[in-house]
Amino acid sequence: MTSSDEFVAAIASRFDAAQLAPGWVHDIEVRAAVFLEANPGRPGASYLRRAVRFAELTAKAVRAGDAEQAVTAAVGALQAAWQAEMIEAKAHWYDLRVAPKVGVGEKFTAGRKRGSVSAVRLAVRRILKKNPGARTAEVWAAVKAKPPKGVEVHDTSNPALRHITTKNAPPTGFRQFANIVSEERIQGLASP
Repeated sequence: MTSSDEFVAAIASRFDAAQLAPGWVHDIEVRAAVFLEANPGRPGASYLRRAVRFAELTAKAVRAGDAEQAVTAAVGALQAAWQAEMIEAKAHWYDLRVAPKVGVGEKFTAGRKRGSVSAVRLAVRRILKKNPGARTAEVWAAVKAKPPKGVEVHDTSNPALRHITTKNAPPTGFRQFANIVSEERIQGLASP
């Protein structure tokens, strides 16, 4: 949708369902048909066709003198027109607010660049390259002794509270650190 003329904004929302009038049904039928003729592929087209069909059923029931069927079909036409308005409003909102930002969001969906790793992982690689048989506690002590730039090692007597904070990244707990050491040890053995 590009202009507000195509936007289905006032087919049925101006009507009060508690005070149904025969003129409404004709108005809904005419407006829905005009919008469908202008753009048959519009977002609310299926509901607009449904509104036209219910309006036709209402007129048929009125001609037959069946008041109950006429009211039921008229309410169906009104509901279908309301649903068309809601779908078209949502599509219009998407076109105005979300669609222009879709390209911007794609820049941030990829996450970390392929092959890049965190400062903690780089430090672990460096330490394991020098000493491949180092245990996790030894690697922790080595990172603590010489932390990479932007990394702080918080060591406590309780291993559950040990963690590493990195600028612009979530903290790395000791368990996660142990997993990193294990992954890097396996990676180091696999590479020639």
